[in-house]
Amino acid sequence: MYIDICINAISQTDFGLFVDNTKLLGEASASQIQRDLDALTEKFEEWQLSPNVARCCIVDLGRQNPKYSYKMKGIDLTESTCEKDLGVILSLDLKPEKYIGLFV
Repeated sequence: MYIDICINAISQTDFGLFVDNTKLLGEASASQIQRDLDALTEKFEEWQLSPNVARCCIVDLGRQNPKYSYKMKGIDLTESTCEKDLGVILSLDLKPEKYIGLFV
């Protein structure tokens, strides 16, 4: 059900899904990404699901990324420089040796 909701709500950006984890990714404009976040939030509310906005974050990759801000449910999403995702550390500088301690 969760995957079906996401597939039907997200239309402007590329995305990745794994169980209850969703990533919006690709070279979409800020307005396209925000539209998809709004549509996804609306679909969740329609199905009486509630995304954990506190666990949602933005990781901007690329040197010339303009670093836009985004909202879900009217709340600004936090920006992060390093996130652990499915056991893999994703950092802006892509240097895993700095984050070895997180694997313990």
